[in-house]
Amino acid sequence: RSFNSVQLRTLLALNMQVGLTLDNYVLMWESQRRTEEYELLTHIGQAISSRLDPDEVLRAIHRELGRLFDTSNFFVAFEDGDNLRFDFETAKGIIQPKRKRRFGEGLTDHVIRTGEPLLIASGVDKKRAELGLSSRRRNVRCFLGVPLRMGGKTGGCVGVSSDREFAFDERDLEVLQTAAGQVAIALENARLYGEVRDRLA
Repeated sequence: RSFNSVQLRTLLALNMQVGLTLDNYVLMWESQRRTEEYELLTHIGQAISSRLDPDEVLRAIHRELGRLFDTSNFFVAFEDGDNLRFDFETAKGIIQPKRKRRFGEGLTDHVIRTGEPLLIASGVDKKRAELGLSSRRRNVRCFLGVPLRMGGKTGGCVGVSSDREFAFDERDLEVLQTAAGQVAIALENARLYGEVRDRLA
């Protein structure tokens, strides 16, 4: 079917209107997301700064981050000599017992070793192979981990994983990095408080 000039102008105008509407929607969504992120990070700071128990700090950060993205499979792990110590961990939304394993060649170990964040939105197994890492968990199709820097060096990792590809993105990485900085400060405060309390006991 052919269109006359009037019809073509009308279609062009409609196309431009649809494009502008979509652009406005994207801008509105991004603005709303940024507002939610700012409010969340402010709330995280308030929620954990008043806590002097490390376990409470980690539970609070898990709960607050869960308001913004999926934290069903979440962990906070620390390098502990030759071991990797998981002080807080959830699997499918269920809090797991604390555990240790040998420090090795996993994704979490890589983040701690390099001190760099790692986002693998898809192709986790391929990326593991490229990095020369071993596979510790199956059904991980998306991974996000950021370093925990304490005392001027990387001593741990905060991370999430999912069985869905593209579950996390660059914006989630930015949020997690900021939150990890707040957690590091809160944990250091809790440690210092514990030392003073033990000294005075």
